[in-house]
Amino acid sequence: MGINIALADSHPAVLAGVELVLSKFGHFKTVGTARNSTELETILATTHCDILVADYLMDVGVHRDGLAFLADIRHRYPALQIVLFTLGDHVSIRRAALKIGVHAIVRKSEGSELLIEAIRATCHRIPSDGSDTANAPDTRAPGPPLPLDFLTKHELDVLRLYASGLTVTQIATRLNRTRQTVAAQKRSAMHKWGVVRDVDLLRRIYECHLLPAIETGSEQPPSS
Repeated sequence: MGINIALADSHPAVLAGVELVLSKFGHFKTVGTARNSTELETILATTHCDILVADYLMDVGVHRDGLAFLADIRHRYPALQIVLFTLGDHVSIRRAALKIGVHAIVRKSEGSELLIEAIRATCHRIPSDGSDTANAPDTRAPGPPLPLDFLTKHELDVLRLYASGLTVTQIATRLNRTRQTVAAQKRSAMHKWGVVRDVDLLRRIYECHLLPAIETGSEQPPSS
């Protein structure tokens, strides 16, 4: 089936570029582009959309901020799949985006290939019964719990620090391990959880409630 995609970004060049990339895939159809929240709301209210690719930094007018606006969109269109395509990469943004139901996060610096992968990854969440996904309630059953027992303590340490925004090299310094060891522990955890992309790993970390341990300050900075 064809996938209807809406694009929202304050920069016309970004909209044109993403639309061009999507046009190369026959099953992806761009049904509207928006440069601000008003234009996006018009598209969603009048057009059947399966996926929204948006930057939370777009012009949101009277709304408090971009993520608050996307949270409102997610509430009003619960079956709409949201892919965040943004320059912002602060850990607080990642956490907030996952918390409101964003399904994938791709940095603009990562390029179009990763964006296409993220869009494809969300396609399986779209109802296949022909219902109006823009207005249908989100009745999907939650997935099975992700047991932490599968992971070693060292792997959990790596995942917590990775979710806090540290790179593999920074984690190695923090934990006094080699970069190769940390990279191997991250790959091992991803294999055990059956994920291949970092954005899916971050979502699993959030689902396992590993992020609060960081937020409450349980991780201490390295001693000088």
